[in-house]
Amino acid sequence: MKSMILGILLFQMAHLCLAQEADSLANDAQLPRWILRTNLLSPINPFKQSASLTAEYPLLPQLSVEASLVYTYHADRIFIDQNQESYRGPQFRLGLRYYYYQKKSNHWYFGLEVKHERITHQVWSNVLRQGGQYSEVALVPRKLTTWGSLGKMGFLFFLDPSKRFFMDLNFGLGVNRHFVKYDLPPDGEARIQQNGFGGFLHPEGLSSLPSLVWGVHLGYAFW
Repeated sequence: MKSMILGILLFQMAHLCLAQEADSLANDAQLPRWILRTNLLSPINPFKQSASLTAEYPLLPQLSVEASLVYTYHADRIFIDQNQESYRGPQFRLGLRYYYYQKKSNHWYFGLEVKHERITHQVWSNVLRQGGQYSEVALVPRKLTTWGSLGKMGFLFFLDPSKRFFMDLNFGLGVNRHFVKYDLPPDGEARIQQNGFGGFLHPEGLSSLPSLVWGVHLGYAFW
């Protein structure tokens, strides 16, 4: 009888220890309470240079929501190539991530994302006035508003045993809808000189183009 009781106690203790170990493993594989990260490629993008900050918060064990603020502060000579020209503006992103494969050291995910961007492009232009009766050279604000959506996939992996610092690599495909407007006098008509590869600027009015994005993010996790 005593041996039976002792056996039952040992079995219960073993079961409890295994359950605690399983819970520990599950906790190790869980998402952090908060994630902050920045895209390391944004400042060295050969076409448009920007700074970004993204915050991510888990809604469910495998589902999270993310919000990003991006500010473009400069662009390549295909956009600006003269003094006083500039290319600046904010971009806002909102997305969902589904982590389909989670381990202690890395997580793999699919994601959906929408974005909104408002760029003011100051560009020198030959402006026709009064129906083309005369022209003047002026620094013209070119307003670019973009709405876009994309699907992406990627993975993040932790860089230290405390699982605070991590790298996040992703790749995505989507489509952007652009609206371009020149801020001109009522009688003005701009003649923008296209720079670069035979014209790289989106035309005035509405246009749509596919988009390709990739990111190498450095982040910090709050547990």
